[in-house]
Amino acid sequence: MPKTRKLLALLSITLCASCSSIVTGPSAKCSELIPGNWAAGIPGADVPETDNVRDWQKGFVQQSVQLEKANGRTADVIHIFGRCEMLVNASQKRRGLF
Repeated sequence: MPKTRKLLALLSITLCASCSSIVTGPSAKCSELIPGNWAAGIPGADVPETDNVRDWQKGFVQQSVQLEKANGRTADVIHIFGRCEMLVNASQKRRGLF
């Protein structure tokens, strides 16, 4: 009789361990949070057509501004995706029977 009880206890523990359920929500659509016009990228500044030093200085400043915009978008996208993943992962919790 003791072997039967041990066998039943072992069987019930095994069954309870395999009876967990996974609750998931809809798939994440993090890329929809990125503005569509960002796919085109940031255009570079126009190259001066003169040999005037002042025009080249202005062009360099304009190009630096464009580079700052592009780098800002990269940081924004990383933040948006990270936040989206965090929210999706938090909503998809694994729950067991007990």
